[in-house]
Amino acid sequence: MPESTLLNIVNYFKKKEKPELIQRLIVSLDLGKIDSFPLVNLCLELHFFKALIYICTIYNQDFMTPLIKIFNLYDLTRKTNEKEAKDYGLRFIYYY
Repeated sequence: MPESTLLNIVNYFKKKEKPELIQRLIVSLDLGKIDSFPLVNLCLELHFFKALIYICTIYNQDFMTPLIKIFNLYDLTRKTNEKEAKDYGLRFIYYY
C-alpha cells in the first residue's frame, strides 16, 4: 500500500473518530514496504502502544522503546491524573 494511501485512510478514520480501526490497520500491515517513521509518530500521537510494539519489534527487534514511552507517560501523569496514570501503569505491566 502506498504511504499516501495509508495516510489518507488514517486521516479518514481520525475524522470519523474510529481510532481502534487505525490501530487494527497498522498491526495488519506488511511493514516491509512502508516507512516506519510516520507510523511510529502516529502511534505515539494516538497512544497506540500495541501497534507501537508491533512496529518497533518488526523493524528493530526493539521492544524496550514502547515500554519506556508507556512508563514515561505513567510517570508524567501519576501526580496530576490518578486514573490516567493507573491506565498507563496497567498497560506497562500488561506489555512487560
